[in-house]
Amino acid sequence: MKFGMFYEIQVPKPWYEDKEFEIYQQVLDQAQLVDEVGFDSFWTVDRLMWGSDYPHTEGTLPYSQEQIMKDFMGVPETEVYQMVRGNAAQLYGLDI
Repeated sequence: MKFGMFYEIQVPKPWYEDKEFEIYQQVLDQAQLVDEVGFDSFWTVDRLMWGSDYPHTEGTLPYSQEQIMKDFMGVPETEVYQMVRGNAAQLYGLDI
């Protein structure tokens, strides 16, 4: 069985310039820990996007909502939102 880990980067508000290195180091530390523990993969939530693969027949349409619920069972709602809508909106400049 393979295991993976999602990691959400904690961005302090207000943002301070000297925090950039500290946050970068935290991500590297988490990635190293994931490797030491034996996980097969490591993703940061702010870079993942879920897709239905529409219009291909192997896609999830018209059952995308059900598939999202199965794929993200146990994942915090804020992270699901980020991966299902937020990241794509930010990448493509969409106002949602």
